Amino acid sequence: MPGGGGMLEPDVTITDYILAAQSFGFAVLVCRKSINLPWLMLFGSLSIASLAGGTAHGFFSDESTTLISVILWKAALVAIGAMTLAGWYVGAAFLGNRQTAWIEKLAIVQFCLFAAIILFYSQQFLLAAINYLPMAFFLLFVFIRSYFKSKERAPLCGAISIIMTFIGTYIQIEKIPLHPQYFNHNALYHAIQFVAICLLFVTARWDIAKRRI
Repeated sequence: MPGGGGMLEPDVTITDYILAAQSFGFAVLVCRKSINLPWLMLFGSLSIASLAGGTAHGFFSDESTTLISVILWKAALVAIGAMTLAGWYVGAAFLGNRQTAWIEKLAIVQFCLFAAIILFYSQQFLLAAINYLPMAFFLLFVFIRSYFKSKERAPLCGAISIIMTFIGTYIQIEKIPLHPQYFNHNALYHAIQFVAICLLFVTARWDIAKRRI
């Protein structure tokens, strides 16, 4: 049941909603620049994950098994899976090689398997982290590769974004808070992700502009 009409975890909920608004705004900007589906899906799924996750944390206890809370948490995790799928497509596009089609096919298989596990077996966040880590390493590789090829700062921003995501994920899994009551590990993870997503959008904007030339 919802927790007494107020937010159960205000720090987590508010920072999650900020991420949702931020990612939604970047998705809109991607549409205005050019309808690049991988980048649009990446920011759009991040927005959905943050909105659903923030609502689950803010208005349902960890022990809640109500239908709404279960749906919200599953939606958040599946959205993270969709973000992972989009990330593989973004990375494959950076490589610019037709032979990377196998990466996209495997990414679809990975997403389907992950979604099935989340929907029917387990809803642990650790599963989402394990699922997106290979994609994150892949993006780190293609961003660094693109930086050395282009000498542009934008791909480097993307690489820094991925490194920050690694740091944030470690903080979240190890439950390292900024303050145990007022700014817990989830809120700190969200704060790190806010900066990381800003840097990632710098890369997205550069990538989209480059492809329009």
